[in-house]
Amino acid sequence: MNTPSICTVTVVDTSTAGTPASPSNPAFALGTNSTGSFSGSCSLPPVTFGTASAICQVNYTPTVTGGQRITADFSNCAYAYYACDVIHSSSSGFFDITVNQAADFSLTPTSTTITVAANAIGSDNLRVDSINGFTGTISFERVASPFGGVSYFCSSVTLSSAITSATSTCTFSSSTPGTYTALVNGTGGNPAISHKVTYTVIVVKNTPSIHTILSASTITVGGSVTDSATLTGTDTLTAGGTVTYQFFTGSTCTGAATVVGNPVVVSGGAIPASASQRFSSAGAFSWNAVYSGDASNNGATSSCETLSVVEAAGFTISANPTSLTVAPGDSRTCEGQGSAQRCDDEGSSTITVTGLNGFSGTVTLTVSTSPNLSVSLNTATIPGSGSSTLTVSEGRPGNYTVTVTGTSGSIIHSVAVNVMVRPPVPLKCGGDSDCKIESDAPLSDVRFGDKKIHFTVDGTAGAKGAVNVTIPRSAVPDIDRIEVSVDGARLPRSALMILDDGSNYHVYFSFTFHSPVAIDIDLAPAVTILGLAPLTFYGIVGGGIAVVVISGLLAVLRRRRTNVPL
Repeated sequence: MNTPSICTVTVVDTSTAGTPASPSNPAFALGTNSTGSFSGSCSLPPVTFGTASAICQVNYTPTVTGGQRITADFSNCAYAYYACDVIHSSSSGFFDITVNQAADFSLTPTSTTITVAANAIGSDNLRVDSINGFTGTISFERVASPFGGVSYFCSSVTLSSAITSATSTCTFSSSTPGTYTALVNGTGGNPAISHKVTYTVIVVKNTPSIHTILSASTITVGGSVTDSATLTGTDTLTAGGTVTYQFFTGSTCTGAATVVGNPVVVSGGAIPASASQRFSSAGAFSWNAVYSGDASNNGATSSCETLSVVEAAGFTISANPTSLTVAPGDSRTCEGQGSAQRCDDEGSSTITVTGLNGFSGTVTLTVSTSPNLSVSLNTATIPGSGSSTLTVSEGRPGNYTVTVTGTSGSIIHSVAVNVMVRPPVPLKCGGDSDCKIESDAPLSDVRFGDKKIHFTVDGTAGAKGAVNVTIPRSAVPDIDRIEVSVDGARLPRSALMILDDGSNYHVYFSFTFHSPVAIDIDLAPAVTILGLAPLTFYGIVGGGIAVVVISGLLAVLRRRRTNVPL
């Protein structure tokens, strides 16, 4: 149907006598009993003697399907206005044909709009279906290549009686973002049949990802790292632009960034590594990389990488306290109540060694100071972590620095302890030599009068204070009667420690600071009887006796008067 066919009509001279002549008649007519059309004219050539037949041909195009009859009429003088064939008589004939639908194929795209990233390949499955038994190979061609900046291609398919549907894979690509039209023409069959499909191709920028890898996730102070990066999600052979490496303080890649070196240039998708970055302090840091993008690619930022900068395996050394105040080195052992102890002429500080980052070495401790100060450590070696006690036991008055050094292989650390040896405060106290007051706290308001030593000691509330007072024997009438008062409260004898070296008494006592403390030492306290001065005591006793005597005499006189006779 709808396909032209050649219709051939043959007219034969059937005469058996004489010489046959070729039939001719310009008034030759064709007809059909159905819908169709003839093209061209069917006319017989002029009469030619000796030729028994004549042929005419026209094209017939049926427009409906089904059985159809084609008729041909030859008339010798059918129409007066035509020249007649006076030799032959009129004749007619027919033939029947069956008209079917023409074999064909259809093209059905999955989608006529293709979105593809620059330098990538987009595709569509183009379905090809047989119509009315079409068989054969269908090939596709581009209307232009490239067409408006986009390249495309569709694979050929073959249909048969067994394969009535097939899929052609169409691919599209472009290096430049934009919107393009791709026209695909499919041709097959005999005679050839063509159908076209129009695609809209939208080329967008790639959205790549950038991935980074630090050369190390943990380094020690003074160490360095580099960062490297790769691009994915784009055509790495054509990607350009730059990458900037940067790091942040903290582990979240927020806040102010520090750019590492200069931005590196991306060439053919390859990204050079960052410059080396050195870290001089411990802490948590983070890194990322920023891709600038190019004409075919959007920019991108990598995920956050963390970096931990730690102290190298080793140790720290510290002292507690870092300052000591002691009395001069000539303080003596204080004796009292059957016990003995040092009298505030020494002090101590705890030296602590702390291992870091898995340190397991042995630390050797050494101490150095002025030769005018005697110091010692109770432990000279510490494995890993531990402590030792630094003791300052002797010294001349002055300020000193004691340095304790810890050594383990090439690792050396030191700590300083400041020591002040407080000089004794001299005081004339009535003997053949001066009294001396020693304390590990500042003294003020030092004075002597009425056989009493007075001074004030200032210290931190809650801290313990101590005093050692050297008193010439000649200034103390009776050492057993000496009295010491703290803020007006007399200390019991058990709280005093007294040493007699033959020339001096050394009196030691301690107390707790609440504020500046007032100290009074009475070298010759008055003798008391039942807590009263002797004169007062004896006056009271004498007065009592006189009262008793007088009362007795009065009683005797009363009795005598009572016994006189009247």
